[in-house]
Formats: sequence, C-alpha cells, structure tokens
Amino acid sequence: MGSESEVKAFCECKALNLAENWTQEDELNWWRASASKEKIPVDLHNKIKQGQVAWVKHFSKLPRVPARSK
Repeated sequence: MGSESEVKAFCECKALNLAENWTQEDELNWWRASASKEKIPVDLHNKIKQGQVAWVKHFSKLPRVPARSK
C-alpha cells in the first residue's frame, strides 16, 4: 500500500485535482446519468481520465512496493 505519508499525498493529489476540475454541474450530470442508468457524458469521462493520468504521473515516481516472498 505505502507509507502513511504516501497515502495522504495520494488522497490530497486526488482531492486537489477534483477541486480544480470538477464543478457542481459536473456532479449533477454524473448523478443524473447514474440515476437514469445512462452512460456518463463524454466531457465528464474526459475530466475523470485527465485526473487519473495526473495521479499516475505523480505517483509513478514513488519507489516500487517490495514483493512478498511466497
């Protein structure tokens, strides 16, 4: 999983990215699509994907987790 500070940094990174890019209207559109069992709108999907790419870039720099012996 990672150290407490790494997990905290991950959560902060994720929250900050959402705070910068996600609007109240996006949230409403997300819930409307979910409630009506429709596909998520493309613009929302792109915002989510953009956030995931940013998180991967940030956290790919962390050292690898040691493997457990079997």
